[in-house]
Amino acid sequence: MRLKKLSLILILGFTLFLGCNTTNKIKGDFTNITPAEVQIKETTYLLTDEIISNEDVQEEIGAIAQVHEIVSYMENDNPYKNPGKIFKLKDIEIEEGIGVEVNDKIYLAEYKKEI
Repeated sequence: MRLKKLSLILILGFTLFLGCNTTNKIKGDFTNITPAEVQIKETTYLLTDEIISNEDVQEEIGAIAQVHEIVSYMENDNPYKNPGKIFKLKDIEIEEGIGVEVNDKIYLAEYKKEI
């Protein structure tokens, strides 16, 4: 498919905010405290913590080609240790959002509006 032939460049950039956090979180889970950006050509998406069900995935459109780590994580704490595929979602235009596989879950990445 033509979409698969798109040249994908991925940049995952993220910042970890340190502070007092008393909530119990599973180590290595992706959360909105660890935001990331996904770049495909000239379009940038912000990864959200919204998990997409398999029923909402239309088709695979690519795979993560490159990861740029800005923050270092311990092996078990890295929420981005297994980035995978990129998906077209049902009822959402690619210009508005995509699905990104991270650690065997698919997360919504929304178009980043320039401010």
